[in-house]
Amino acid sequence: MMALSQSGGGNYYHVGRTKSIEHTLSQEMAKAKKVLAQDVTFEFSLPTGFHLEQIFGYKHKFLGNKIVVYLGDLSSAGKRKFIAKVNCAPRFTSSSRLISSMKLQYESLVSNQYRSFEGQTALEMSRDMQQVKASIEPRVLEQVTKVALAETRRQAAFEFETGNYESAKLRLRQALKKAHNAAEELNSPAMRTLIEKIKQQTAVLETIRPGTQTEKYESRAMQLF
Repeated sequence: MMALSQSGGGNYYHVGRTKSIEHTLSQEMAKAKKVLAQDVTFEFSLPTGFHLEQIFGYKHKFLGNKIVVYLGDLSSAGKRKFIAKVNCAPRFTSSSRLISSMKLQYESLVSNQYRSFEGQTALEMSRDMQQVKASIEPRVLEQVTKVALAETRRQAAFEFETGNYESAKLRLRQALKKAHNAAEELNSPAMRTLIEKIKQQTAVLETIRPGTQTEKYESRAMQLF
């Protein structure tokens, strides 16, 4: 379902309780009535030596040295954000200052015209760890960690469903370690909540023994996933 949402440029939500579904759908329907921009795309370039490893949240494609991210429709109160994981060659010095171009495009439902806005941003390379740490946005780092943990838990759920219980346990242990580190570094309540959920999943998996009757534990584990 996440993949379908990302391919269509839509939103997706993790609903913990059935009662939350009605509220979530009501919010989405209200936003749909106020759509101002359709087919929103965000295009950006990467300097030479940089490589895009992954974009989380939305469908994208490459156009030469540029990446186009499809953000779907946008309401008057709506926001769009995605996380890009980028690698760079180690040859850059701490004095390197690189330029990346950006372009936002969409069809305006107010003027019935396509609009386009372009800009640039500077990327500064540094080997000074204090400077690097000072530039980190805790909110963004928390979101990156949550996305990475969600992927690890997705893989664990797949392995659980295919009967690879030991591999699923290992992935959850790895996720738990990452969550603990993030909770300590960011002082994040969200990470602490996630830690408890991963602990519950791990505890249920620990009760499963291959070749035994474990239907009730499997049912409980899938609810947690």
